[in-house]
Amino acid sequence: MKYKLYTLGLFLIWIICQVSFAATSEADKICCLKNAYKPYISKVTKDNRTQKIFFYMKSGQKILWQDKYNKTFEEKLASSSLADMLSQSYPAYQSIDKTPRFNHDPGRFRNTALFQAVYGNTQAAVEKHLVKVQWLPNTAKRLRLKPIYLLFNSRNGAAAALTRVSNALDRLPSSFKKYVLCPAGTFKWRRIAGTKRYSAHSYGIAIDINTAYSNYWRWDHKNHLSDLYFKYHNRIPAKIVSIFERNHFIWGGCWYHYDTMHFEYRPEFFNGC
Repeated sequence: MKYKLYTLGLFLIWIICQVSFAATSEADKICCLKNAYKPYISKVTKDNRTQKIFFYMKSGQKILWQDKYNKTFEEKLASSSLADMLSQSYPAYQSIDKTPRFNHDPGRFRNTALFQAVYGNTQAAVEKHLVKVQWLPNTAKRLRLKPIYLLFNSRNGAAAALTRVSNALDRLPSSFKKYVLCPAGTFKWRRIAGTKRYSAHSYGIAIDINTAYSNYWRWDHKNHLSDLYFKYHNRIPAKIVSIFERNHFIWGGCWYHYDTMHFEYRPEFFNGC
């Protein structure tokens, strides 16, 4: 009898721990997202009747934290809630030699309403916030190239972060410069290939580095896109990835649907988030 009560007690403690952990996990994610976009959020509240959580943006939008549970991977891609955005953790500062798990694409779930509230909801609105970032100025000068300027969104510290990335890359040995000296682009108002969703480039918060040394799952497997599994490829050095990550850029090479040229400013995935 005592043994049964002891076992039951342990089971109840385990249940309580699991519930507490789940609650803390969601609370941590909400706090993390709030801190990452703090200048643009008025408040975060819970509706006492429905128990739904809402983010109120200073621009006027009211964004639901979680629209529904148990969404498929495709549903999250097509229509991501704020909770979906953080449903997969980004492996910041870890080894890049490990092949990403099936459908593990942290950062590909993007809530359109949030990005529009922070960075601009139309091409014209985004363009108002774009500034020029001089790219690898010392390297370009040493090679007698014309100055390279990249357009990036000034809001939420994105352009400032890219400037720090540029300065750090500029100090790398010459053997690394071929990967980053000729970037493929930053701002471009466009939809993601094969979808109706706007790219992170549309908001001026993403950069594609030299495509000559990059791999993209659609390019590498264009004849086998319907396959359940496909082989991962990468040629970008870890030191370059590390510099971007230290400045709160996620890397597309960490995705199962890899895009190794792609770096995207996403502060919600860093500082313990």
